Amino acid sequence: MTDSQLPPDKELPEFPEVPKPPELPLPPEVNIERPKQRENRPTEGAKQAGALGMAAAVGTSLAAPIIVGALIGVYLDRWLKTDPWLTMIFLFVGIVSGFIQMIRTLNRVEQLNK
Repeated sequence: MTDSQLPPDKELPEFPEVPKPPELPLPPEVNIERPKQRENRPTEGAKQAGALGMAAAVGTSLAAPIIVGALIGVYLDRWLKTDPWLTMIFLFVGIVSGFIQMIRTLNRVEQLNK
């Protein structure tokens, strides 16, 4: 019902005044000091873990191409019935690529240690 629809004998109720909200205090000033950064020197344990990871990378870089080459050769020999020629060829290619990859990995390790 709007004002024009109210009967003349009824008046609108008066609402109480809403009090003003209290003023909030200003936030305190905070001075935050950053802690001094320590030197980023690796610990002895971190050095040993890094060396172990590098040794694993060198071993993997040698073994993986040899295994992949042998598996490709065996698969092709069975498919084309050319035992043992493709196995020997792909095994040799795997050995060569394994040594190349191992030398690259060792060069990368040597550059990291400089």
